[in-house]
Formats: sequence, structure tokens, C-alpha cells
Amino acid sequence: MCFGLVASFITPLWSNFDESEHFVRAELTSRGELIPTFDSQMKTYSTIKSVKDLVDDQQMKTIFNTDVDTSRINYSPSNVGSAFAQNPFYAYLFPGFGVFLAKILNLNTIWMLWLGRIFNLILYAFLSAYAVRKSPILKMPLIAVACLPLSIYLGASQSIDSLINGLGLVIVAYFFYMFKASDKSIQMKEILFFFFLCLLIGLCKVPYFALSFLILLVHIKKFKYKKYYLFCILGIIILGLIAILWSKGYAIPRYNESYRGDLLIKNGVDLNAQLLFIRDHVNDFIIIILQIGNYLPGLFNGLFFCNINHFWGSKLINVTYPIFLVSIFFLYPMKTFIKLKSRTGGFLVIGILFIGTYIIQLLTWTPVGQLYHIEGVQNRYFIPLIGLLPFVFGINNQNNSNEKIDSIIMTIVICFIATWNIMTVICCY
Repeated sequence: MCFGLVASFITPLWSNFDESEHFVRAELTSRGELIPTFDSQMKTYSTIKSVKDLVDDQQMKTIFNTDVDTSRINYSPSNVGSAFAQNPFYAYLFPGFGVFLAKILNLNTIWMLWLGRIFNLILYAFLSAYAVRKSPILKMPLIAVACLPLSIYLGASQSIDSLINGLGLVIVAYFFYMFKASDKSIQMKEILFFFFLCLLIGLCKVPYFALSFLILLVHIKKFKYKKYYLFCILGIIILGLIAILWSKGYAIPRYNESYRGDLLIKNGVDLNAQLLFIRDHVNDFIIIILQIGNYLPGLFNGLFFCNINHFWGSKLINVTYPIFLVSIFFLYPMKTFIKLKSRTGGFLVIGILFIGTYIIQLLTWTPVGQLYHIEGVQNRYFIPLIGLLPFVFGINNQNNSNEKIDSIIMTIVICFIATWNIMTVICCY
């Protein structure tokens, strides 16, 4: 919270990917417009003039390069080209409340952005803290993931990734909780809560519906009745159907109701045409799937930049933080023995989500016929998956805990976050 609050104020305007469009949606939510209304003739969404002025030509500016910190909120009607209408309304309740608070307190324009960021940060901090508290194992690795510089950077923004990453950590922690539960202790309410979490995150980003497969790694003897395991399979099928219906019936059509729709057409992106092309080039498609692993080094390295667009960063962090994080994943005491079968299952879930993300981007963001360079995939999409890596790859099954080791890990984590904030000030001010 402390370092995130600092980031909320010092991070330049719109350095976070798509934050300006998330901000527009948050402002709509602050006015009670939970489902944005699209003007099909003008191809725009309504907003207020202060928001329009704030999002136009302000990329990477600080408050010293603009007057939004001294100008009052102008409520005159205005229009913008995108409001991320495809995202569910609940993802913007917290930043929307921050914007609403800035309005009723009659603060200057910049406070709509700052308070929106702060309330999104509060949500992320709460979800991360709940995840660490709920998990019976691997608490320190979860803290390390929650406190990645990129995680804090996204958490202290208007981006929907704040909710996605927080929910992802909670789902991983809840899976650990069920995995370690006593025999016949998991009841229906806990199963329903797990699927509810998967529904919330899946509606925000469809590939994350795949996290529901984690419940199949919980041993059948953990459930109060064996028939509950069959219900878990049914739940996964239902979520799969919801994912298809949500994507085809709502998310994709609403996504195209913006300037992005025309942009995709201009770039030759067409889902149906891409499917037909893949049908006629099955061998090429299989080769592409087998080569997706080639994207891993670049994605992993990008996790340690100070921001998502690599506007500024630190070579020192890029070298030392991966070493620190990987050592935690492999060597931190898990206090439990995890069978190879469970590890393999966890690896498959990671693989399904990872490959599924690329396939979706191939169909919805990559030009038809272009198979060997999938566009639109970013490292931020996989932050929640990092929390599963110690479960799959951890080799230290010792049951002892070492408070000194935990203190050292926390100290290093704090040092990295502090370095990231300092780098932001050095590079941007």
C-alpha cells in the first residue's frame, strides 16, 4: 500500500497500457452508467470535457507538464472513441468510486485519476492480502508475486489488471487451501465460491476460465462426498459454455464498438476468416503451437521493467530480480510433499492458459494468414500464473519454517519496490 500510494501519484499520465480508456470507463461508472452506451452514428461514447482533455495528448506527461493539477473539473458533454465496453461493470466499481469522490469533493481534474488509482490499489492490496492469509503453503512466493514491480505498477493504476491479478492470486491461494484441506472437509459452498472466483476473473479475461481446472487436482477424498467431484467437472463444463457465449455474444461485439473495430478491419483481422485459414493450414498451425514456448524469454524478462511499455527501467533489476524470484520458486520450503501427478496437472493448467491466450490473440488480434508472429500478447497477462510455479517446480519439501529467511525475502522485496519508485522519479522527473 505504501509504495503503491507513492506510485499512484508519481507514475506519469497514461504510461500504463490502455489506462486512459480504463479511466473513461471508470468515469462512466462514477455516473452510474454501468453498461456504456455506444453512439453507432458517431462511433463514440459520452464523457465529460475534463476526461476528454485529460486523455488527449497527455501520454507520459507529469503534473509539471500539464495544468490538470490546477484546473477544475469541467462537466461539459464530450465524446471519446473507446470505453472498454466489453469488460464487466464490477471491474470499475472501485476506480469509479474514486472518480465519484473527486467529483463530490469538488477537487481538481487530476484527482479523478489519482483517487481512481488509489481505490484500485486498495482493491488489489485487499485481494493480495486475503490470498496470502488464505493459503496454507507458499505464502512468501505469493507475496513476491504480489509485490512484483509490474504488479504494483498495475495495481496502482486505473487498469482492470488490478482486479485480474488480485483475483488470480486469490484463486491460486484458494486452490492451495483446498489441496491441503483435511479429508472430507470441502463442502459445496467452498466449491461454489471457487467457481464464482473463476467466473469473475474469466469475464474480465476469457483465458482465465482455465483456472477452474485447478479444482480437479484436489484429491477426491478431500470432498465431503465423492459426488462433489463430479459436480466440479460439471462446473468446469458450465464455465466453458459461459466463456463461449460471453465472448461471441457480448465481449467481441462490444469490443468492436470502438475505434478498435475499424483498426482490426484495416489490419486484416477477422476471426472467422482466420479459423478458415487455420483449417486449410493445419500443419502450420501445429508448428506455431509447438513454437509458442519461444516467446517465454521475452515475456519473463519484461516482468521486471518498471512499467509495462518499457519507457523506463533498470538493467540491475532485470538481472537480479529474476535470479531472486526463481530461487524462491525452486528453493522455498513448501512444508508439504506434492506428488508428480499433481505437479504435472498444475503444469498442464499453466500450459492451457498460456497457449490459450496465444490462440485467442491469434484469432482476434493477428491478421488473417499471419501465423508465425502472434500479436497483442503481453507479459502482464500471465502474472497470476507465476503464483503456481512454486507448486509445480519447487524442490524443497522441508517442513521447517525459517523466520530469518522470510525476513530476508521481505527485505529484498521492499528494496526492489523502493528501487522501482526511485527509478520512476529519476527517469520521469
